Amino acid sequence: NDRRTLESLPNFRWLQPCQDIEQMLEETRLLLMPSLWLEGFGLIVVEAMLRGIPVVASDEGGLRESTLGVARRVPVSPIREFTAAFDDRHLPVPVIPGQDIEPWARALSALAREANYKTESRASKIAAERFVSGLEPNQIERFLQNLNQPGTRGEPVVRAPSSLSPEKRELLLRRLRGSHQKEKPPQT
Repeated sequence: NDRRTLESLPNFRWLQPCQDIEQMLEETRLLLMPSLWLEGFGLIVVEAMLRGIPVVASDEGGLRESTLGVARRVPVSPIREFTAAFDDRHLPVPVIPGQDIEPWARALSALAREANYKTESRASKIAAERFVSGLEPNQIERFLQNLNQPGTRGEPVVRAPSSLSPEKRELLLRRLRGSHQKEKPPQT
C-alpha cells in the first residue's frame, strides 16, 4: 500500500538498488531518515554528510548518534507494539502510532533557504570527516584481544581517581576488585 501511494505521487521515483553508494548519493540533495524503529547506527547518514548532503532524521535509536550533533533531528512516535498478524515477508505487523508531520515540514522549509542549506552542508561535511578520521579499523579487534591478557584472569581493569590519597585509593581498589570476584561454590 505504501509503495502504491508513493508511486502515485508526481514528484517521486524509485531508484534501483546499486552496489556503489556514490551512484545513489550523487543524485541526492537532502537525505530524509524518517524511521519509527529503534534503528542501529545509521551509516547512510554519515555517508551523506561526508558528501555535504544535509540530513533530517528521526530522533530515535542510533540515528541520534549518527547525526553527529549536526543534522536536524525530528521527534517521532516510535513503534512500540505489534499485532498478532504477519506481513508478506513473515514479519510482525507493527502498530504505527500517529505522527506529527509539522516538525518535518519545518526542517525541510528551513533547509530550502539557500543560506541554511549551505551552512548545514558545510557543517555536515566537517562533522562527518572528523568522525571518520577518528575511526580505527582494528579498534574492536584490539579491544577483544585485550580482554583477557595473561595475568589478568579476565578481571576488569580498575583505576582509582587520582584525587584520592594513596591509602583511600588502595582501599577503593581492594573493594572494587573484591566486588568483581566470582564467589566460589561451597566445598562438599
